[in-house]
Amino acid sequence: MNNSAGNLNAFKEKARLYAKAYDASGLALRLRHESKGEMEPILAQADALMNNTFTYTDRWDMEPCSLPYQISPLEWEHSPNGDPEWVYMLNRHEYLKKLLLAGWCTGSSSYFQKAKEFILHWISHNTVGPEATLATRTIDTGIRCANWLPVLVHLTAMDLLTDEEIQTIIQSIHQQIRYLNDSYVPKYTLSNWGVLQTSAILLNSLWLKDFLDPKITAWAGRELEEQLHFQIYEDGSHWEQSIMYHIEVLNCVSTFLIMAKQLDELFPPKTAEERWDVRWKGISQVLLSMYRYVQTAAGPDHIQPAQGDSDCTDVRDVLSRGALLFGDGSLKAGGYQTLDLDNLWFFGMAGISAYEKLPAEDFQTLEGIYPHSGNYFFRTSWEENANYTYLHNGPLGSSHGHVDFGHLSNYYKGKAFLVDCGRYSYVEEEPLREILKNPESHNVCCIKGASSGKAHGSWSYSFFGDSLKNYEKTMEGIHYLEMPFLSKEPEGSLAFHNRRVFILPEGVWLISDDLRMDGQQESFCRFHFDPEVVPVKEIQDGAKEILLENQGVSLILGSDQPLSCSQEILSRRYNETENHFVFTSRLSWKNEGHMISWLIPEHGEIKDTQVFQAEASSPCPPSQVAAKEIWLEGQLKYIILIFPHEIFKGRKIFTCHGANCQGKAIVLKKEGETLRQLRFRA
Repeated sequence: MNNSAGNLNAFKEKARLYAKAYDASGLALRLRHESKGEMEPILAQADALMNNTFTYTDRWDMEPCSLPYQISPLEWEHSPNGDPEWVYMLNRHEYLKKLLLAGWCTGSSSYFQKAKEFILHWISHNTVGPEATLATRTIDTGIRCANWLPVLVHLTAMDLLTDEEIQTIIQSIHQQIRYLNDSYVPKYTLSNWGVLQTSAILLNSLWLKDFLDPKITAWAGRELEEQLHFQIYEDGSHWEQSIMYHIEVLNCVSTFLIMAKQLDELFPPKTAEERWDVRWKGISQVLLSMYRYVQTAAGPDHIQPAQGDSDCTDVRDVLSRGALLFGDGSLKAGGYQTLDLDNLWFFGMAGISAYEKLPAEDFQTLEGIYPHSGNYFFRTSWEENANYTYLHNGPLGSSHGHVDFGHLSNYYKGKAFLVDCGRYSYVEEEPLREILKNPESHNVCCIKGASSGKAHGSWSYSFFGDSLKNYEKTMEGIHYLEMPFLSKEPEGSLAFHNRRVFILPEGVWLISDDLRMDGQQESFCRFHFDPEVVPVKEIQDGAKEILLENQGVSLILGSDQPLSCSQEILSRRYNETENHFVFTSRLSWKNEGHMISWLIPEHGEIKDTQVFQAEASSPCPPSQVAAKEIWLEGQLKYIILIFPHEIFKGRKIFTCHGANCQGKAIVLKKEGETLRQLRFRA
């Protein structure tokens, strides 16, 4: 480490110039007035931090905890609630920015002094390496170094650190980065842990390259590019099958690129090749595709689905950040109208001006098709009252993935109905952790004795099925998706599932589960509803249709089999639980079973109808074709036909209501007095 006076003075001068462009005094006025509502909880948390009282309630906290715990005297490896994740959060120091924001907003320097105290106390009470402690895991070390850097810059610019204190902090960052390099293992190339480390090294190198080992910095750049190459599929989705960790990776790399962009604007590079968007072009392109994924995945209420180990979180700050980083108006359309507090921290006053000048542009694509990860998102518009569907059938990914082959979540008129049940905890001894990872906590169909997988503890599985290739087709605003997979318990027989879903723009979801397994079997379909969804009437035993309502918006859940009702637990946010309604349909069958379920608007109706094979006098049996009429507001609108098998006997053409049809998945669309065929599967 080169700790010369010249390098130190150069760092201090660079910090002053950066702070001048950042304009904390102008930001303070913004915080006191236009951002007053956002600042109130920040000020409360900052005041609590002054007494060493901690809560973790930031939007992208990986393991939130809203219960306050005071640590006095301060101990960096003490967990007051027995959850080691609490300690990990403590040592990430993501709360330091709250103290700076509070100091600027109130004009009180005591908040700045407390931020400095936390950093110096941590340095004096922790030894970094060679073995990890509760305070020095590699992931937390990377996050901590990324959080220290802007605080170090701002405190330096305000002359609140002595030269000795600056050197102490830089020396510690140097040691922690060397520790990250020494402790790096191959599995990090495929883990969000690795990206959180390499991006932190590169972020610090933008300011401290004269103090860091250039070999480590060069390695971090190469490794980050390789990490993103392996972790992000060609369609922009993250392999771990958790949108929350997709965003964690996106956020940390964006933080590095934002700082690189800001420094380029402040200190223009000598050549075009040194510009951030040229030097890191490959990384930038990957990040833009990741932002697109987040945009198409968000529900009409801007909330991400709780896929895998994820919370239900508003993503508008993420899209606002991407819009400003890339100057992309279509991302702004999915973000906030004005810059939010988290992004004010990143961009300063210059960001406010740039965001105001950036025009929002309509994002034209209504579908998010991600075949590599098996995630599909459909919506009727970008309005907040849109219908929306999320479907998943793909590889497990990392241990953050859940057993959710064929899962479906949806919104109708902007209100959530079917939902994923979340994650709740990472604690090994917590039974709800396993329950929420297993298929029964998802909107799926299962065969008793041939489950698609089973969680074992917090991070392992006893067995796991195999997803097969999905098939998707969209015509005239109607979406069709097939999600096939194989399942087999260790001592059981092999089973084949194929879930077919038709999505009609009026707010109709028809779900067909085609099941194959030798012998006498029993299957069941599960439907988990948002905690705000309640039955409109008392549920009758044996009911096959149930009217449900979410804040004035109603949908009917229907099934060919009777529906039973229960109240169970879900978790929209880590460490928090809520009750919600769950409905289950069951069917006994031999060798082959077919279960059909649907969601339809309140004044809609689904009826069985007849299909005839050409030259046959009798209608086709249900085992040959499932045929459902869709009536809306008292009028026949569609007929959906599903042929689960190849037609190898008799004529290959069929008639329904006088209309000819051929194929395996068909929608007959009513137009005046005629029915027109839309063939979704040959």
